[in-house]
Amino acid sequence: MPGTLLLLALLAASLILGALALGYYGSGRVLAGPRPAQRPTPMPFAANCEDVVFPSRDGLDLRGWYIAAPGSSATIIYCPGRGSGLNGFDFRYIPLFVRHGFNLLLFDFRASGGSGGTRSTLGYLEQNDLLGALDFLQHVKQQDNIGVFGTSMGAAVAILTAARTPALRAVAGESAFAAYQGAIYSGIKQRGVPWFVARPWAGLVTWWLERRLGFRSGQVDPVNWIARLEPRPVLLIHGDRGQYLDMRHPRALFAAAREPKELWIISGAGHTEGLAHSPQEFEIRVTDFFRRWLTPSPPARV
Repeated sequence: MPGTLLLLALLAASLILGALALGYYGSGRVLAGPRPAQRPTPMPFAANCEDVVFPSRDGLDLRGWYIAAPGSSATIIYCPGRGSGLNGFDFRYIPLFVRHGFNLLLFDFRASGGSGGTRSTLGYLEQNDLLGALDFLQHVKQQDNIGVFGTSMGAAVAILTAARTPALRAVAGESAFAAYQGAIYSGIKQRGVPWFVARPWAGLVTWWLERRLGFRSGQVDPVNWIARLEPRPVLLIHGDRGQYLDMRHPRALFAAAREPKELWIISGAGHTEGLAHSPQEFEIRVTDFFRRWLTPSPPARV
């Protein structure tokens, strides 16, 4: 009997240590900032791109591009999803905004593309990056009529950061997650892991991230912060194909948001596929949203 108990204790300890190790490994995968072999250029999408460098609020050098629409007094900051950096997918938004009379600032978040840093934190520290972009526009470009549009993680960062500052006057985002751990769970499950394994694994990954970064995941749950955008407007866009984040995310965000708020569910579209799936309606809805709330100058040809 004592030998059996010892064996069971050793087995339990091994399972616990194995689970902790698996969670630690997963947290490392989240923190890793993949870098592209080459930094792409948005020049094919707009000729008048200005290569810019500015600091995040916590001092990292961030790189991006500023594109001016002649005579415009309204500016959109574009926040990309988590990945290796800005690419052709992100650059497709350039003509959409600039030809409708908006200046555009797009940049690589920390630990991606040409920006500094070694840790990608799924929206926690990236809020400092968006605040740095805002500082750049206000202090260098002397602009204060500013909105933000983000995709995936960038949409979550847009909501979280706008909750901290009224200087972002309008927020639109596609495929934002409602909860930090929910995004991690979705990422694990998307890789073919069964839900009954993915759910506890996501909890362990989140637990490790909280300890490695020194925060609580509730601090990065957009659903807890979106109400603070009031009275500023928010537009939430989501595809219903459930490729990554299921419909619970936009519904939770919309329910928690206060007026003025809009929700557009795109039938048949997957994660961040709105522009590709419904290009004309996407352009009309998004640019009309910002035109109503930022009142840009008349459209200019690019």
